Amino acid sequence: MDNSPLARLPQELRDYVYDLALSFDNNEVHIEAVRHDSVSPHANYVSVLVYREAVQRVYAENAFCFLPAVEGTPCEEGLANFISSIGAKNAAYLREVRLSSTLSPGMFGNGNFRRSLKKTKQTAELVPACAIKVLLTFLDVYKSIAIRVQLNLQAIKPNRAHDGWIEVLEPITSASLQDTPEARDSMDFLRSHLREYREDLTAS
Repeated sequence: MDNSPLARLPQELRDYVYDLALSFDNNEVHIEAVRHDSVSPHANYVSVLVYREAVQRVYAENAFCFLPAVEGTPCEEGLANFISSIGAKNAAYLREVRLSSTLSPGMFGNGNFRRSLKKTKQTAELVPACAIKVLLTFLDVYKSIAIRVQLNLQAIKPNRAHDGWIEVLEPITSASLQDTPEARDSMDFLRSHLREYREDLTAS
């Protein structure tokens, strides 16, 4: 029997305490990709019940945002390390993970981002209930073009040819450049390469 004072409170009051003690700005937890530690409340010092409820709330009600350690990769290693560190039981509570990456046109040719996406998708299969999103910033400095897209890995399905997994967040940094031939060329370049990647991810 759990005799801790917090555990003796009604569920709605415990939930209120969790909201006060375990809240993050904008319900986002930012993690450096190079770090291997987990995010876990210290409620285990109170009781088993409180720890279990607090852990579930932290992982289920926040988006975990990984900051890239190396330009051109969506920090897939940080995600894999994080899931390993918190354990399969806690990872099952995850509902949203966001990875960030920045690419220039020349970086598409070295294959690093393609390999990183494949590893990320493989890791995502360990947490099927969690939405894994890659926030990609495409920078073409010679054309003064910046495009931000969100890649939803769960939207990639076999025999589905459309680009539903690509969501354009901010088409161009400067509104005056949005309808220029340069902007359209950059978007076409990006979509063309991402279509190739989708085929790889579908086959993997």
